[in-house]
Amino acid sequence: MGYRNNMHLKILSFFSFFCLMMAADVKKEVNTEKIVANNLIILATQRFAKDMKDPKAKIFMKMALILDRNNSNVILVNHAFNKGKKIKALKKGTMDEATFIKRFENRAKYVYNLSKKNSRLQTLAFLYANVLAQFDEKSKISIIIIQRLKDEMDVDFDELLEAEMSIADLFGKAKKKKKKVVKAKTKKKFKKVGLRGMDLTLPEIHRKYGQVKKTRICPSCS
Repeated sequence: MGYRNNMHLKILSFFSFFCLMMAADVKKEVNTEKIVANNLIILATQRFAKDMKDPKAKIFMKMALILDRNNSNVILVNHAFNKGKKIKALKKGTMDEATFIKRFENRAKYVYNLSKKNSRLQTLAFLYANVLAQFDEKSKISIIIIQRLKDEMDVDFDELLEAEMSIADLFGKAKKKKKKVVKAKTKKKFKKVGLRGMDLTLPEIHRKYGQVKKTRICPSCS
């Protein structure tokens, strides 16, 4: 009995540890996306400061909004853009643009590889690849991801940029929906016995066919 209890506790402990690890992984991914969003919005403002109609700046801003909707700079820049106000360039981050582009490319590849096991990440991988193409049109990683995923997308890149999505839900483990099992009620079938031309008594019919109901004539037949 004690052995069983110990095994039960070990299983519960392992399951709890596994859940904590999964939650930690999701949190790590969300934090990484926040860093990417912050760098994207800095690049966007630098371009907006030179030209408010810069198409790449708009894409960077929208991607940053998808990755981290709670970032104060992302919120303020997006608000200013929608109001048609002049946007000032934010101070550069800790890395230059070339370094960021390389890391962004690695991130695109990483998310795409994860999407092979988690199909919900295909949308994010497709977004990454298209934004990467804005930095480098000849990026092999970008071209490969777009070509492999384009048939899986129900909408195009421009429409995806307008979508709202939860990064935590995309990286999280999908919950399996429990299927409702409906038990069909079946009526008990009885064999029909034709008595014409048969020289059998009711008990004999019962013994032969085994499915004759009790009757007033023969209450002990079943």
